[in-house]
Amino acid sequence: MASEIEACAIPFNFGGPQPETTYPLPANAEATFNYLGSGSWESTRNLRRSGSGGFLPWTIVASVAPRRLIYAHEFSWDRERDPVWKRLQKVFGFYEASENLAFTHGGGLLQGQPPEATHCNNVGAVHRKMIHPALERWFGISVPQEYQQRRAPEELLCLAPQIKARPLHEIYTEIGAGRANAFRAQLSRLSRRQQLRLLRERWAGLLGEIEPRVPRVLMRESQGRASLSPASRIGRIPGPSSGSPGRTRPTSMGRDQIQLERIVLESEPGVLLPLVLALPKAQKAKPPVVVAVSQHGKAFFLAERAETIAQLLERGIAVCMPDVRGTGETSVPGSRQPRSEATSISATELMLGRTLLGSRLQDLRTILRYLKTRRDLAAKHLALWGDSFASTNPTGFADPLIDEGEPPRQSEPVGGLLALFGALFEDDVRAVAASGTLAGYQAVLRDRFCYVPHDAIVPGALTAGDLNDVAAALAPRPLRLSRLIDGRNVMMMPENARALFETTRKAYAPASAQFLLQPPSEGDLATWMIGALEAR
Repeated sequence: MASEIEACAIPFNFGGPQPETTYPLPANAEATFNYLGSGSWESTRNLRRSGSGGFLPWTIVASVAPRRLIYAHEFSWDRERDPVWKRLQKVFGFYEASENLAFTHGGGLLQGQPPEATHCNNVGAVHRKMIHPALERWFGISVPQEYQQRRAPEELLCLAPQIKARPLHEIYTEIGAGRANAFRAQLSRLSRRQQLRLLRERWAGLLGEIEPRVPRVLMRESQGRASLSPASRIGRIPGPSSGSPGRTRPTSMGRDQIQLERIVLESEPGVLLPLVLALPKAQKAKPPVVVAVSQHGKAFFLAERAETIAQLLERGIAVCMPDVRGTGETSVPGSRQPRSEATSISATELMLGRTLLGSRLQDLRTILRYLKTRRDLAAKHLALWGDSFASTNPTGFADPLIDEGEPPRQSEPVGGLLALFGALFEDDVRAVAASGTLAGYQAVLRDRFCYVPHDAIVPGALTAGDLNDVAAALAPRPLRLSRLIDGRNVMMMPENARALFETTRKAYAPASAQFLLQPPSEGDLATWMIGALEAR
């Protein structure tokens, strides 16, 4: 590490007001400024656990004291009202090192155009004009004549031909595999009960706050003997595209009359969980329950899986379709691409020490807790059904440049992930069906590019094994994994899936019929779930 005499840091657009901040700052900026910031696609500005750990961006910048610091802003800077600048001055004053604090800035605003607005991805010439005097004062570095002659890329090559740089994703894959295998070595020395306990502990630490809450019932409205086919009656999201996988026409749903309830739960202040509960027409006994979850929400389930739902109802099984936070009718408008509002929300969860997947798991478990309070349901006799209605990419497709051409299709694996993790933490789950979900987090690292939504990622996931280890922990409960995808949202070949889930297959060896991997068709899904629930 550099000594405090030699060191100098120039944080650029970090710690204080950002290019997106409204200028000029208000007079009461010290009281109103958002010191934490908020999540975005740019992870360097919204570090994981920076909020929950109290390690806010400005404290990272201030930690440079008493070493030299040049506080840098890309555009114009409201020096007089910048509350972070005042804090930096105070911190450097603690060390009696105020002379080690300097600044630089550009001009104009983010919305402006050059030359008035000094757009610059890194420190530019206009910023260096104020940097050079500070470096000369501190280190005796004379102000140079700037060298501006650009060189051709070929002239900048500095590696000998025999040195072949490895792609980073290959290195990441090795690191991830090493961490997952180290955890599996721990599991191998434990009994089945101890393995389950360790998996729960490790994943709970990674996912964040997942314990179920006691929900308030804000609305419970029965539609009596109602037809389930019109999806528009239960959600505000648009209807699904005809090209979605596994689409079935709601033929029998329109003919059969059922008991339909629209329910809204509040799990915590401001977090609403709308759900639809479809009850069988003739209830001679308390019906078991299938809980169906997906990023696309309950309306898509009704439109895309109507035949399967109808078959379950005909066999006396209730179907609950909730929209956990950020899914279905609770999803934010717009795309779910890297620079979307959905990504910002997920990144903010990471800053607060949570994950959006963990928060959704908490929602799912809260809904299960509510169902268990219902005297008209056998809610300790339930199955979880996680699905995706996102189209996949073809094998071997080419990756276009960002913002050029049609982007590749992004996966939506959250339904299957919630089904797996819900069963991991809830003993009353008797069967699990996960379709269109990730084959594992290791699969995300196997290429330079991945097409997975930000909110499906769990930092550190491979330190707890992988999804195949979660699946193995569910044995001997019936488990069906279908249409598994890799990190590029390409359907996984059956032989590759078998190799990846070898750990799961071994765990199910005493009850091999209970584990179904990559079935050729989804047409028998209802039959499979009926059999799984009736057999236990």
